[in-house]
Amino acid sequence: MPKIAICLFLFIMTMLSINVSAMAETSKEIESSLRIAWEAKDCKQANSLMDEMSTGPSQAVYFFYQAEAFEFGHCTERNIDKAIAAYKNSYNLSRLFGAMQIGTLYLNDKNDPETAQKWFRMVAILYGPEEKTNVGSDDRHRMSEALKQVFVHATFGNREFPKKEFSEALTWAAKLENSKAGEKLYRYALIFENGEDGYPAHHHASFKLLMKAVELDYPPAAWHWAKQLTKEVKAGKRPLYSPMPALEVAAHGGIVDAQVQVGRTYRDINKKPRYLERAYEWFIYARKNGARIDDEIKQLARRIDQTKAEKIRNNIELNGKVPN
Repeated sequence: MPKIAICLFLFIMTMLSINVSAMAETSKEIESSLRIAWEAKDCKQANSLMDEMSTGPSQAVYFFYQAEAFEFGHCTERNIDKAIAAYKNSYNLSRLFGAMQIGTLYLNDKNDPETAQKWFRMVAILYGPEEKTNVGSDDRHRMSEALKQVFVHATFGNREFPKKEFSEALTWAAKLENSKAGEKLYRYALIFENGEDGYPAHHHASFKLLMKAVELDYPPAAWHWAKQLTKEVKAGKRPLYSPMPALEVAAHGGIVDAQVQVGRTYRDINKKPRYLERAYEWFIYARKNGARIDDEIKQLARRIDQTKAEKIRNNIELNGKVPN
């Protein structure tokens, strides 16, 4: 008897699973057909599919497409207020669909950035960096965009959107989009450094983003930051951070100019033999990678023990050693 009960239970669960999968596939087919009907301006077919969707298991999806119809005027008169209302219905049912779209409509159509930011922030809070598992690429992009919009369109430094949150939000955004977070953060840093792509120039934000990218060991960002800090040092200023850690990240990341600069820094900061040997090590490594610094190498070689110089050359040029 227990075996029969177990078999019956497994059969029921299997059938339920099959039904759920079938329903999901049917729903996707309806959504795909609806978009095709909209593109073909086949309103009779589109309305029929919307009616079918309205009786389906996911009312959130129905309200989402109803909102989209009002937003873009698919087989109905364009009506932003009705679109927002339908998106809100979808959001209230699903906690996913609609929030990003509502924010976009308030920003672009209602010219209400304050309300838009509240909706963008909802997406940002609901789908922060700890919620990255089992998220599709489209949703990742939507979350990322929301995180950026929260801060891009805010007044930097005001009470609701403090500066300290800005770089953290874009860090989340970069991590949500893909694994190349350092690359993304560096791109954002350049955008806000120069005021590109329609975004405002904001040097504090750019600086913070560079720091985040360096923390993630992204070499181009480290080299960019190191050059900025070095420029401040040469101008007689005292930057908050030493350029050396960023230089070494860039150098270890394969940027030859950074390798040369690390060597020069060790050569110039201290005349002790161990610093000069470290400089020579980086010079030899940089030359192996294509740097044309033969004269500097010859001059430095005269200042260190020849036995140690030969050992350094052999370790790097013959044995492939990388400076620590």
